Amino acid sequence: SNRALSISSDSAEVRLPFYHGLLAETCALAGRMGEAMANISTGFAFQSKNGEVWASSDLDRVQGDLLAANGSAAESAASYRRAMVTARQAGARTFELRAAVRLWRVERSAETRAAVDRLYGEFTEGLESADLREARTATISTERL
Repeated sequence: SNRALSISSDSAEVRLPFYHGLLAETCALAGRMGEAMANISTGFAFQSKNGEVWASSDLDRVQGDLLAANGSAAESAASYRRAMVTARQAGARTFELRAAVRLWRVERSAETRAAVDRLYGEFTEGLESADLREARTATISTERL
């Protein structure tokens, strides 16, 4: 039946939150912070409209990165905390670790350090992935202080 092959406009929007997050990161790397923030807002709008809860954590993490780059440490920390919560709820340990490491960059508290250590300790594979190397470097660098 032709019905099975039709694509609704809603299904064409699937994954748009993720792509707007990538676009935001790319704009930020190019120094186009206004466009980066606009893309994050658009990503959140599509995430909310389409119920793509899985995208929430990474959008919050990217928003935190953008806020940190603009010198808004308190606001970025709040974004990273939201990212950690939504990643934990989704069972996305890598996203939770990524957000915890970013939080550690802006807020060097014992609580944040413990979260990075706990999350890092949960991984038994992929120890040479970029996220796990970054977490390991963050914790090693503070042991030398």
